[in-house]
Amino acid sequence: MIGKCKPAATSKQEWLDIWRLPEESSIPEQSKSKATLFWSAAVVITGILNRIFYKMTLQPMRNYVIVLAQFQTFIYTVVYFSILFLKYKSGKVTKAEITNNNKRCLLAIGFTEAAALILGLMGAAMLPGVILPLLQQSYLLWQILVNKLLLGKGLRPVEYLGASMVGAGVCFSAWPSKSGSAFAKASPVGITLFTVSLFLLVFDTLAKEQVFDEGEERHKRPLDVFVVNSFGSAYQAIFVALLLPFYAAFKGIGLKQLPHYLMQGLRALMGMQPACGTDCSASPQLAATYILMNLCYNVSVLSLLRTAGNVPMSLASSVLIPLTIWAFTWPWPYLDPTPALGTHFLIGASIMMSGLFVFNAPLWRPLLSRSDRGQQEVLP
Repeated sequence: MIGKCKPAATSKQEWLDIWRLPEESSIPEQSKSKATLFWSAAVVITGILNRIFYKMTLQPMRNYVIVLAQFQTFIYTVVYFSILFLKYKSGKVTKAEITNNNKRCLLAIGFTEAAALILGLMGAAMLPGVILPLLQQSYLLWQILVNKLLLGKGLRPVEYLGASMVGAGVCFSAWPSKSGSAFAKASPVGITLFTVSLFLLVFDTLAKEQVFDEGEERHKRPLDVFVVNSFGSAYQAIFVALLLPFYAAFKGIGLKQLPHYLMQGLRALMGMQPACGTDCSASPQLAATYILMNLCYNVSVLSLLRTAGNVPMSLASSVLIPLTIWAFTWPWPYLDPTPALGTHFLIGASIMMSGLFVFNAPLWRPLLSRSDRGQQEVLP
């Protein structure tokens, strides 16, 4: 894969190798264990920082989330197409793989991701950061509902049990209590917007699955992930712009005031004080750091999946939730003090975590069985 005849191109080739799915037999077991440990830690660390900076970026930009969304999608489009271009030049992706794909599904991906991004930013800007990790688990419930009603796909009884525990945990966390709860001061509108954004992402996942399946049939090999990410991000950026009038109507901004609003949002993004008087001096650094953390998180997730598979990824994602909740209780700059979690919140979070472990039990059981067999072989 590394071009030895052209030393100048070697660095590009080596850098691109992280996106290649290695054959399991080609990785020494010791190296694979170290890589799994490294990428698992990377997923947890970058995942926590990604969520913290997501909320921090929204503090100065909470009145201009459409501008932040447009900037974010533009950066992702540039980054993904740059990587796709390098892979095309190195021969890892063909012209047919880039041009001959399901355009309707790619458009659907762009639309659902644009709407989900805008609604998610609007909702998260109204909510305490500490409850966001719990609300994100509603994605699992939406996914099960859509798969059952639209696709007729059922689950195992243990998976239904786990999903029910997740839903019960989220509801219990939000239930009012005398000791108070982090949900007590949460905006119902914010919760609704954030939850609907997760519902849209279920259809985004279904569209991506169809693109990958059809791409493999057309090209007789797995479709490169950056083909989908590049065009999906490009269409997402276009739809963010097209959804601007609907966003303006929701915010009560008239069409005549829209150019002035966008200019003020651009000033806020550049760190200058807009007309609303919000201190936006740190906006450029926060936005850049959030986008960097998000890209690093995506790289870590892909690398862990391709190195070790679904089981370590599932474990890392489960560990990420309580650690993120805990991290939000720290005194971060630019973030409001975290409200008291309350007994109901902590019990609900514990129920939700138990539900996630139960739901993923079919994935983890073979791993635990292999571990038990290995210990029995070592013992005299």
